[in-house]
Amino acid sequence: MGKKKTNKTKKKNSVPKNEPNKKVGKWLSLIILITASFLIFYPPFVMGLFFNRDVFLYHIFTAVVFMLLWIDKIRRKDYSFLHTPLDWAVLVFVGAYLLSLIGAVHPGEAFYGFLRVLNYFVIFWIVSQVLKKIELTETILRVMLAAGVGVAVIGIMAALGYSEVHGAFQGGVICSTLQYPNTLAAYLSIMVLIGIALWTREERSGMQFIYLLAGAFMSLAVLASLSKGAWLIYGLGALLLVLGMPGVAKIKALYGLAFSFIGGLASFLKFYPAVSGEQSEGAAVYLLITILVAALALALWKGFTYLHKVRGGKLTSFAALVALIIAAIPLGILGRSSLEQHNIIQELSGLLDFQSSSFVSRMDFNRWGWEIVKDNPINGTGAGGWNALYHQYQDYLVWTTEAHNHFLQVWIESGTIGFLAFIIILGMFCYFLYHIRKRIDKDNWILTWGVATAAISLLAHSVIDFDMSYGAIAIVLWSLIAVINAMYFRYQDRKEFNITAVNKYSSVVLAIVIVFTLGIAGSCFWSAHLHSQKGAIALTKASETENSSQRSKLLQEASNYLNKATELDSFNAEYLAETAHINALFYKNIAQQKHQDAPALYHKVRNQIETAARLKPHNANVRRRLTESAALLGDVELIIEMSAGAITANPNNIEPYIVLANFLWDRIEYAKNNNDYAQAEEYARQLSVLNQQLSEQQKKINSDRPWAGKPLVWPPEVKEKIDQASMILKKG
Repeated sequence: MGKKKTNKTKKKNSVPKNEPNKKVGKWLSLIILITASFLIFYPPFVMGLFFNRDVFLYHIFTAVVFMLLWIDKIRRKDYSFLHTPLDWAVLVFVGAYLLSLIGAVHPGEAFYGFLRVLNYFVIFWIVSQVLKKIELTETILRVMLAAGVGVAVIGIMAALGYSEVHGAFQGGVICSTLQYPNTLAAYLSIMVLIGIALWTREERSGMQFIYLLAGAFMSLAVLASLSKGAWLIYGLGALLLVLGMPGVAKIKALYGLAFSFIGGLASFLKFYPAVSGEQSEGAAVYLLITILVAALALALWKGFTYLHKVRGGKLTSFAALVALIIAAIPLGILGRSSLEQHNIIQELSGLLDFQSSSFVSRMDFNRWGWEIVKDNPINGTGAGGWNALYHQYQDYLVWTTEAHNHFLQVWIESGTIGFLAFIIILGMFCYFLYHIRKRIDKDNWILTWGVATAAISLLAHSVIDFDMSYGAIAIVLWSLIAVINAMYFRYQDRKEFNITAVNKYSSVVLAIVIVFTLGIAGSCFWSAHLHSQKGAIALTKASETENSSQRSKLLQEASNYLNKATELDSFNAEYLAETAHINALFYKNIAQQKHQDAPALYHKVRNQIETAARLKPHNANVRRRLTESAALLGDVELIIEMSAGAITANPNNIEPYIVLANFLWDRIEYAKNNNDYAQAEEYARQLSVLNQQLSEQQKKINSDRPWAGKPLVWPPEVKEKIDQASMILKKG
C-alpha cells in the first residue's frame, strides 16, 4: 500500500512536459500582440511615415515582429504561410512592384517603393495571423482608435498653443502630425466610423462613453481641418455604416454617429472662432462641450435602453429619433451664422463646384497620369514614377509630388499587372464580405461592417487625394483588409490545410528572405540617412567658415560621412550627388596645384555624376547639384548634358533654360576671346536650338490654367544674348 501511495504522490506532483512550452507560447503570443499593436499605433505620429527616413526605421520594426511571429509558428510546428486567395493576391501585388524595377525611371525610388509595398504585405499578414479571435479584432481596432484620438488631440492642442509639433496648426487649419489637412480629415473620419462600430457593439457604460467622446473629439478636428472632400467622405461613410447595420443596431449606430458629430460641432462653433482669431487663451474651456454632449448622449441612451426593456423597440426608436431632432434643431440655428462667418457654408457649397480649381486640377492630374500609363503600360514606371515624369506631360506649370488618385498612381507605378492585382484584391475583399455575412452572427457583423465601411470610405477618398502616399494611412487600409481576411478564414468551410514538405520549406525560406530584405535594407538605409545628415551638417559648417584649414577639415569630415552613406545606400541619388560635389571641390583644389592624383579624382567624380544622373535622371534638384559639380570639374560637355537633363525633367520651368543659356553664352565669349570662331559658332548654334526648344514648349501651354511660377519666357538680358548668338550664326 505504501508503494502505491508513493506513485500517486509522484503523479500528483509531476509537471506536464508541455507546461513550460505553454507558458513560453503564452508570453510570446502576448509580446507579438503588443509589438503588432505598436506597428499599427505609432506611424501617424511620425508625419504619417510620409518620408523615407521614417519608413526605413519602420522596416526594421516590422522585420522584428515578423520574425517573432515565425519563431512562434515554428515552435508550434505550423509552417503555413498563405491561407486565402487574398493572401496570394496581395503577394502578387508585391510581385508587380518587384517587376516594376525593370526599366524603372528612378531605380532608387522604385526600390524604396517596392520595400514599402513589401512592408504592407507583411503588416497585412501579421494582422491576419494575430486575429485568431474576435476579441483580438476588437483590440486591434481599439489600438487604431486610440491612435486617431491621439492625432486629433495633438492637432487641437496645437491650435490652442499647447503643442509645439511643427505644422500641426497652420493657416487657421488643424493638420496635426500628418501636416496635411485633407489626409488628416480623411483619416479621422474613418476612425470615427470604427469608433461608432465599437460603440454599437459595446454594452459597458464606461466604454460607451469613451467611444462617444472619442468620436466627438475627432469630429471637432475633422471640422477644423476645413477639408471639403473629407467632409463628404465622413457623410457618405456614416450613411453606408448605418445602412449595413443589422436590425435595431441601425438606430444605435445612427444615434452614436449623430451625437459624436453634434458634440464635435457644438464645440467647434465656439472653439474654432477663438483659435482662428488668435484668442486661444480661453478656448480650451470649449472642449468641455464635447464631454458634456457625450455624457448627455450616454445618459439618454441608457434611458432609451430601459424604455426598450419596458415598452419595446418601436417606442424606443421613436424616442431616440426625437432626441436627435431636439438636439439638432437649436444647434443648426445657432451654428448657421457661425458657419457662414467662417466661410464653411461656402466651403461646403464648393463640393459640387466642378469648375473649381481643386476639381479642375485633379482632372488634369488624371489626364497626365493616363498619358504616363499609356507610355508605360505593362510593368509601369516603378514607384516614384509620377513625381519623376508628370512635368513632361503638363500643359501648364503646377507642382505636385503625388497623383492625387491612388488607383491611378498604382497603375503608373506598377503597370497594368499591378493595377489588375490591386483590383482583384478589392474584388476579393467584397466577396469575402459577402461570404462572411452569410455565416456570421449579428453582433460580430457589426464589427465586420464597421471595418468594411472604414476601408471603403478610405479607398473612396484616395480617388481624389494622395492619402495612400502616407505610409501610416496605407498601413491602416491594409490592416482593415487583413481584418476581413482573418474573418473569412475564421468562417470559411475549410480551416485546415495540408502542408507538404515542399510548401513547408518554401514558406520558411520565403519568410527568411522577407525578414532579411526588410531588416537589412531598413538598417542600412536608416544608417545611411544618419550619416548623410552628419555629412550635411559638416558641409554647411564648411561653407560658413572663412578659415581655410578648418574648412578643409570639415569638408573631409563631410566626405567621410557621405561616402559611408553612399556605401550603405547605393540607391540614393542625393547622397551620391553630394559626395560627387565634395570630391569635385577637392579636385578643383588639387588640380590648381597640378597634383598627380588630379586625373584619377576627375574620372572618379565624373563617374559619380553620371551614376547619380542615372539613379534620378528626372529630378531637377539632383540635376542642379550635378551641374554645379560638373562646373567645378570644368567639364563643358558634362555641364551641358546635366543642364539639358534639368530642362527635360521640367520643360515648363524657365530656370534651367536660363542656366544653360547663360553658360552657352559664356562659352561663346570665351571662344571669341581665344579667336576660336568655329567653336563660338557651335555654341551659338546650340543656343539657337535651345531657343527653338523653348518656343516649341511655349506652343503647348494651356493659357486658361493658372501658372505656378515664373513665366516661360526669356528675361530681357538673356533674350539679348540669344539675339547676338543669332547674329554670329548669320555672319558665319
